[in-house]
Amino acid sequence: MKIALLQTKLFWEDPAKNCEHLIALLAQSAPCDLLIMPELWASGFTMNPDIHQACTDVSDFLGQLAAERDLFLLSGIPEYNRQTQKQENRLVLFNRKGEKVGFYSKRKLFTYAGEHKSYGHGDQQVIWQIEDFKIAPLICYELRFPELCRQVAPKADLMVFSANWPQSRQSHWDRLLPARAIENQAFVVGVNRLGLDANGLYYSGHSVVYSPQGELLLNCESKEGIFSVEIDASVVHETRKKFPFLDDMTN
Repeated sequence: MKIALLQTKLFWEDPAKNCEHLIALLAQSAPCDLLIMPELWASGFTMNPDIHQACTDVSDFLGQLAAERDLFLLSGIPEYNRQTQKQENRLVLFNRKGEKVGFYSKRKLFTYAGEHKSYGHGDQQVIWQIEDFKIAPLICYELRFPELCRQVAPKADLMVFSANWPQSRQSHWDRLLPARAIENQAFVVGVNRLGLDANGLYYSGHSVVYSPQGELLLNCESKEGIFSVEIDASVVHETRKKFPFLDDMTN
């Protein structure tokens, strides 16, 4: 499967500009099977409690884009949960037909930045089947909680971390992602943004893909664009069969 990572600057609380910029970047990119985008791509990591209202048309736009380009698309969008009456920080999945087929709501909210005051938290992990891969979506701060990956490790072939991870803690991002790949014998993708946000935080990207052995397969460094790499689910199965330490998790 060919996966592509969107690494880009974000326009603060401006979904229309972010959509326009995405179209421009896609025009310069090669076809892929799955496009993965940063956390809260539509708005930036804003604590505006009503930002979901500005993003109501984003899902229709992304669905149309997925259908036109015949790809799966995973994007960070703030969405409203009618049951809890709170907006949530979500990763939303669209299939090749442009249908919204699933979402994951961030469970571990970044209290250090007050995220818990503006967003409700999710309460369950999901695993999606995309092509030959079983994919577990996770969001930014959740990278710091290895137990979240452990919960899905036996079932997931690919763990995706969509983030707004600032440069001030870049060294943690660079170390934790390969650790998650090695300890769970899974492909790990980290997708981060670029540029300066309205709070003065700078983001330097470093979007990456790691193999189940912790090998670096793709490094976007601090470049803007859409970057792709081919991955094969059989590598996960072969790695786990050769050295089956995950079998001892319950012992």
